[in-house]
Parts: sequence; structure tokens; C-alpha cells
Amino acid sequence: MLYGVFVVGFFSVWLFISACYQAEIKWCMRLKTRDRFSLIPRWTFFAPNPISSDYHVIYRDRMEDGTLGPWKTSEALASRNALLAALWNPRKRSRKALTDWMRNLKRVVRRSRGRENVVRMSFPYIALLYFVSHLEHDESSCSTQFAVVQTFGHHASRASRLILHSEFHELH
Repeated sequence: MLYGVFVVGFFSVWLFISACYQAEIKWCMRLKTRDRFSLIPRWTFFAPNPISSDYHVIYRDRMEDGTLGPWKTSEALASRNALLAALWNPRKRSRKALTDWMRNLKRVVRRSRGRENVVRMSFPYIALLYFVSHLEHDESSCSTQFAVVQTFGHHASRASRLILHSEFHELH
């Protein structure tokens, strides 16, 4: 019985703090800065700054004879049927992880101020390299290179932007 009271109390306090954070109450905003495990959620159903761009991973291989293959697009971010995806979307989490890695990589690139070793040792870079390394490659490929490109919609007046292109990394 005491265990149930503790559980209900814990979740009640968590809900209260989460609601205060949504309302941007000062003390709760300060509490969020100490939230190392991201336990206080932020619900932004109607965000004041909606997402206005997409990110894409492209990659190419270098063959054993030194020739370069064509740039390929990763299909992991493509959504085939939007109506079906609203009901059944098992790849949603992997697409979200990829998008987060690309956004975080953009932030790392911007903050590194040209220090390539900082970018190459960052978690988003290594995660994207792991992802690209495990995509389908030609048997004669000895290394791969990837790039992250930001686009701004089908009819946007803004041109696509190259966020980063990696060096070649060995496969196998």
C-alpha cells in the first residue's frame, strides 16, 4: 500500500513539474537546467518556430582501383506512404534518430569553427558514419564518404545547403 502511495506521489509531482515547464514558470525553467537525464518533457504541438527544412544523408564509395562511385541517397529517411505511416510506422524512431544526428552535427560544425578533429570526434559524426558504413555498398568498394545536405522544401526560394562532407573512411 505504501509503495502505491509513493508511486502515485512521484508521478503526480512529475506531472506538476512538467506542466509548470510548459507554462515557462521561472523556478521550473531553472530546474530544467539541472535535468541531466531529460526527465522534464517539452510538448510543442504547435511550435512557435516550426521546422522549415529537411536533412538528407548522401554517400559515395571509392573503389579499389581509385574510381569514385555516384552519390547515393539513403532511403532510410524516405516515407513511402504518409497515410499508412499515420497508422503503422515502424521506422519512425530510426528516422527521428537520423534527423537528430544531422541537426546535432550541424550544431557541432557551427560551434567547432573549422576544427575538423572536433567534428570527426563528435557523437553525431560517428553515429552517421556507422549508419552509412552499414548501408549497401558495392563489393569492390574499399572506402565510403558521406555528406549531410539541408533542403528547404519543394518550392522554396532557398538553395540546398551542404552542412558537411566527410573524408573517406575505410569499409570492412
